[in-house]
Amino acid sequence: QNKLKRHWRRQSDKKHYLALSGGRNVLPHRHNKILALLKSEERESLQIERVPLLKTQVNIEASNRPVRYAYFPEDCMISVVSRAGPHRIEAAIVGNEGMTGVSILMADGRSPHDVYVQVPGSAFRADAERVRRLSQDSESARNLMLRYAHVLSAQVAQTALANGRAAIATR
Repeated sequence: QNKLKRHWRRQSDKKHYLALSGGRNVLPHRHNKILALLKSEERESLQIERVPLLKTQVNIEASNRPVRYAYFPEDCMISVVSRAGPHRIEAAIVGNEGMTGVSILMADGRSPHDVYVQVPGSAFRADAERVRRLSQDSESARNLMLRYAHVLSAQVAQTALANGRAAIATR
């Protein structure tokens, strides 16, 4: 049974990588999958820096505030939390397959959510303006990040459905 789970995980990962890469056959990167799929000159243009993310860092992004950085998790988990007044609910989780700050790619550049460190670790950080510039200058980088934004929006929708319809034990 463990062998079957490992095989399923590898097949699922392969499909995920192929979806993000636009069909290019890529191997898993040991750091962040989006950064791994960028061309080396695109990665260099971001001037990323590796930073520790601690559980005590409450807000990486604050709702309705400009996004200053995009974080590309390496070995940490980041929660995307939706809020309305005093009510909060986790809408998505970002791990080493993705990035925070997808609103940088949109015209507004303000986060619609609060973003917190769920599991501490390290991430790569890029200035929002550099990410925005890369998405404007490179069609392949823009398409990659927008495909991830699409995957993230699907995760938010599935989470909303599960939270609204499924019993806590089922979730």
